[in-house]
Amino acid sequence: MRTKDELFMLGEISTLLQYLFMNESHTITFNNGLTNLKIRMDENFNILCQNLSFPDIPESDFTEQMTPLYMLGVIQILHNTPPVEFKDSFKNRWEEIKKITLANLALNRNK
Repeated sequence: MRTKDELFMLGEISTLLQYLFMNESHTITFNNGLTNLKIRMDENFNILCQNLSFPDIPESDFTEQMTPLYMLGVIQILHNTPPVEFKDSFKNRWEEIKKITLANLALNRNK
């Protein structure tokens, strides 16, 4: 059964994608249960992934793997990951990403 909580979680996927698109240097590193992965988005909305266990292997296209359910799982992992850019300002990486994204969107919206 579909719930309101699940409906509102879809907005978090939007935040994740906007964060990755906003700046080419925005990356997210997380452990998928096997290895640490670093993802980023290019200017064509492709999600690229680097397996950090094999740094010499080029990034692969990860777009098809980034289903809504997978992205919600990444967000859950980020809730339990320490902040990276502003270590003393946020309680976890997801809060950091969310605030950075919302601040950038607010500054760039047309009035």
